[in-house]
Parts: sequence; C-alpha cells; structure tokens
Amino acid sequence: MLSIVLTGATLLSGSKNAVLPEKDIGGTIFLVNRQHVISEQYVPEPLRKTQVYGMSQSMREDAATALEELFQAAQADGIKLSSGYRSYSKQSLLYDRKTKRTGSETEADKLVARPGASEHQLGLAMDLATRNSSTLSEKFGSTPEGQWVYANCQRFGFIVRY
Repeated sequence: MLSIVLTGATLLSGSKNAVLPEKDIGGTIFLVNRQHVISEQYVPEPLRKTQVYGMSQSMREDAATALEELFQAAQADGIKLSSGYRSYSKQSLLYDRKTKRTGSETEADKLVARPGASEHQLGLAMDLATRNSSTLSEKFGSTPEGQWVYANCQRFGFIVRY
C-alpha cells in the first residue's frame, strides 16, 4: 500500500515556511498525527468523487484534480483507489475494529491512525493498491505500479507518506 498526500508547492521547493507552516487546516500543508489531531467536526469543503479507474473515492477538490492528472499520466494502468476521505466517525469505526481484532490499542496503533489523527480526514490523502489486489499491501511499493507512483507523484503535488 502507498498512501499519497497532496502537499503545497512550497514544500517541494524547500521553503522555510513549508517546514513550519501556519496551522491552516484548509491549506495543503497541515500536520496531522497523534500530537496534532483534527476536530471531530472538521469536514473539508468542497469534497467530490474522483474520476479515475477504480473505486470512486472522495477527496478535496484540489486533491481530486491532482490525483486525476496523476492517473491520466500513468494511464491508470493497474492502480486502483483504496481509501480517500474518511470522516472522524469512519476513522473511529476502523480504529475500534482494529483494536478488537488485534486485542490492544498498542497493536492497533501500529496499523491504523486514531480518530482525528488521520490525514484522510483532511481530504488530501489517498491509499493506492494494484487493480488485482482485494486488500492493501505493503508490497504495492515494490510493484511496477507502486514504483511509478513513487517516482512520479511529486509532479502532481503528492508525496508518498507510507
């Protein structure tokens, strides 16, 4: 599995402001993790469905457009979308399910973000997989499709996050 996240052009150019951006949750550079969580009420706008081969997933408008351009360049050959925008409540369900399956929050934390700590809630992240795979896999990065994404995603404003 690769998770790509749309990032601002300033990050790609190495600007000092990109290292310490303002906390503009509506921008394209916003740190989200266990220490920097998103409010349960935050929903990015506008959200729209992506128009690429694979599962239809929602993303923020600017991220969806950039992703469509990435897929057009790749000719969408063998890559499918796995997971785009996730609400706080959807992330809660995923986290709770993983906690039950693994038997502990410590193990769940290794596999899934806690609610409010997922870049997916920003509407800027998308998980990718191969078309012939029914699940996300760390092996995606070593596939031809994963290697193409890794080598080219920055051309469209994305970074490989995982």
